[in-house]
Amino acid sequence: MKRWNTRGLHAVLAVGLSVAGLAYQAQYPAPAPTIDLRPATVRASSAPALLQAPSDAGLRDFSPRQLQAFGQLRQRLPNAKVALDRITGSPRLVTAGVSGYLTGPGGRGAAISQSTLDAFPAGDPYRVVKAFVAEHSDLFGHGHEALEEAAVRSDYVDRHNGVRTIVWQQRFNDIPVFSAQLKGHVTARNELVRLSSQFVSNPMLAAANGARNWADILANPPISAAKAVALAAQAGNINVAIDEAAVVAEGACEGAERVQYFRAPGLKGKARVELSWLPLDRETMRLCWRVFLFSGKSKEAFRVFVDALTGQVWFSQNLTFYQAAPSISMSVFTSDSPSPFTPGWPTPNSAQPPLVPRTHLTNFTALNTVASPAGWVYPATNGVYVTAGNNVHAATDVDDDDEPDLPRPSVPETDPDFTFPLDLNMPPSAYTNASVVNLFYLNNFMHDRMYAYGFTEAAGNFQDNNFGRGGFGGDPVIADAQDGARINDP
Repeated sequence: MKRWNTRGLHAVLAVGLSVAGLAYQAQYPAPAPTIDLRPATVRASSAPALLQAPSDAGLRDFSPRQLQAFGQLRQRLPNAKVALDRITGSPRLVTAGVSGYLTGPGGRGAAISQSTLDAFPAGDPYRVVKAFVAEHSDLFGHGHEALEEAAVRSDYVDRHNGVRTIVWQQRFNDIPVFSAQLKGHVTARNELVRLSSQFVSNPMLAAANGARNWADILANPPISAAKAVALAAQAGNINVAIDEAAVVAEGACEGAERVQYFRAPGLKGKARVELSWLPLDRETMRLCWRVFLFSGKSKEAFRVFVDALTGQVWFSQNLTFYQAAPSISMSVFTSDSPSPFTPGWPTPNSAQPPLVPRTHLTNFTALNTVASPAGWVYPATNGVYVTAGNNVHAATDVDDDDEPDLPRPSVPETDPDFTFPLDLNMPPSAYTNASVVNLFYLNNFMHDRMYAYGFTEAAGNFQDNNFGRGGFGGDPVIADAQDGARINDP
């Protein structure tokens, strides 16, 4: 799918530009992989099931009640979309699609009936979200009561557009359920934009399915916190052998989660240990010790879930990402046009400002390395870089078949300079490489600049890899230069 379809070389940007060259950093070894032995993860694919229409594939992932609830939602919002979380089976994404918002102003209309909305006090700051969950309880597997039992982890209003984001953290018996959050986005006019839930629909049943004596385990975990540290360090992606007797506590445990810190040979700094529920699938969760540690060998950080009853390591996640993005050079027009003139004439005028030369950016990684931690280009393949990266895949598509014209513009890894000949007196077909490079630059520029304005992974931006920061990956911008130029020529 094309995200932006920019025809030709010229584009207009109504935002300022400040570019600084970023130094190239040495390559690091690939970080240790994440180990996930939860049954739902082993069974499922990496992507959640997305249900757009009853005929779509993936219906087997929806329970009969969810499928019926989705049909009822679509009666009100024909373009509504629902995606399920692959672990809990909860609606990880609920949107109105091209229809706009899930409700009208004040939460009225669209997906919420007036009677359901009226059941919640007008002064309740979370009225719209609660009403939606109550109206579509079969889709979520629970009613609005689940929000009353959860803790509000974040309540944030964006200063740019007034959108309010509320995040609830699910808890069971005062212990948090890992990754079980429900997020709602509401406009300044109280229109519900979208919802995302990873709640376990029935935590009491899930705990009992995990272990019938879960209450006894919670009261007195058979696996001690110190032993959990030793077992976590021995996980297959960490491989640090530690004897339980060498694990030394620093201070007593605190709170219902029994937060405690430990030191041990082979670890860097303190390890933090606390109780957490870990969902294994939509109907099962286990009480675990959640261990945060730094390997003394690799210096990488890990989050490990150790079963509080059996000592099984269910999940060991490497939390370390290396900033070792490729650095390139390129010659591009960094302003609004090769003949920049913003804001333009106040009245109609045929005079055209003079052409300006391209800017040669050197030793460049990204405009914003927080927005683009992997840089703008993929690592070199067979010794060359091309105009494709985590944010943008740029190429010509002169026959308008929605397939890139290959090969893309490329440069050798030993001299990564995307500077190609450009003579604007010639027909565009004479400078396709320069056009693609400029298009690649402008789309990446917009990605990084809009990231600073709040268009992040969680907000649904376009990236191949989302680096575990929310949202759904696999959707870089497909940027076509000179799109349809061949069939448009007279």
